[in-house]
Amino acid sequence: MGAVEALELITWGRPSGWLHRVERWFVYWEGAVYPMAHAQAVDPGTDWYQNLRADRRVIVEIEGRQWPGIAEPLPPEDLPRITERRRPKYGDQTVRTWYEGTPRRPVRIRLLGEGWSGEDAS
Repeated sequence: MGAVEALELITWGRPSGWLHRVERWFVYWEGAVYPMAHAQAVDPGTDWYQNLRADRRVIVEIEGRQWPGIAEPLPPEDLPRITERRRPKYGDQTVRTWYEGTPRRPVRIRLLGEGWSGEDAS
């Protein structure tokens, strides 16, 4: 199996409690997955980001398998380090186009289930 490019991130909607699913690029290291949200200028971020701030429980789905996780919004100081972790996986051009100079909010998700080592995520 080749490297996994994206995951499905499932959060619980803030007002509705319904499941909210988005596809996100990510990197895996140190036992966690790291997606990034777009930072909005006038509000606290995209829907899925606002959802995980309200309820840190998430589900990560990769290639049809699901793992429960706990999400943690990270401080802006972590953004350069997480952006650099994307470079080997997605390439210099993609990182320059999609991440450098684009306001983002980094997130760490600690997976709680067993069965995924992250070895196919790089």
